[in-house]
Amino acid sequence: MPCGCVAASVAQRTPSIDELNRLRRRFGAVLLPLLWLHAPVMALTALAVGRPAPPAALASAAMTALVHLSWASQRSAPATRYLSAIALIGQPALLVYLLAGHPWQMDMHMYLFAALAPLIG
Repeated sequence: MPCGCVAASVAQRTPSIDELNRLRRRFGAVLLPLLWLHAPVMALTALAVGRPAPPAALASAAMTALVHLSWASQRSAPATRYLSAIALIGQPALLVYLLAGHPWQMDMHMYLFAALAPLIG
């Protein structure tokens, strides 16, 4: 197969930057509500294990608010993607911290690994 054919074949399989940006926009539309749902989950988890709920909920809401503000002003710009990554890992990390000493702490750390999966793109 001549070199030109191989390059054309690879180009056909390679997604365009427009496709990637469309994917990022769709993911952002799903990600924001999911991140906002973490704040009440943090509060309920904190209450369930005897910790104060407001600090946990506020920390979660602060992470999500930064992502939301960045998304509103810059859409899927690199800064938004970086903040999203921090929030995606920060939320499960906070849950692991809240469950310190609880039997579910080991299970919750698996959620942290699951949260890494969307960061591939």
